[in-house]
Amino acid sequence: GLVSLLAASTYPERVSALVLISSPASLSDKPAVAEMWEEVSVLEDPLDRRFVKEFVRSTSPESVPDDFVEMLIDESLRVPARVWKQTLRGLIDTDVRANLERITAPTLLIAGDEDAFVSDDQQALLDAIPDARLALYKGVGHGVHLAQPGRIVSDIVDFLTSTTSSR
Repeated sequence: GLVSLLAASTYPERVSALVLISSPASLSDKPAVAEMWEEVSVLEDPLDRRFVKEFVRSTSPESVPDDFVEMLIDESLRVPARVWKQTLRGLIDTDVRANLERITAPTLLIAGDEDAFVSDDQQALLDAIPDARLALYKGVGHGVHLAQPGRIVSDIVDFLTSTTSSR
């Protein structure tokens, strides 16, 4: 989400529509991210499977099948510790809030109403992005795309279809 916000606010002429799923406005102000940085900043190769499993489980809904969670864990274990560190540090240091009003593309925000991680950011994004709308999923946390993939696809298709037909 932050990468998409950065691209859309830096090069608004290159973005015709924007979909953000469980996106923060910033990560630098999130206590949970500060705690995560404490753990990630000391990671070494090979990664501890327990850490990765806890990370995957904490960002995935309970409804995600165990075999899919295991696949996510296995894939995450393939990423070197330095990439975890550099990626998280880069995301924490990225602050696009001052430039959100530069986004000209119609924007669909999708978020779960039980997402303790980014729920407060949705109103900030709605207020700052001129043509933004919110699809709020009741009873869903941060991994909204994993909890309700069919609805996500439907909402995105509807949004892009309406955006394309109105332009």
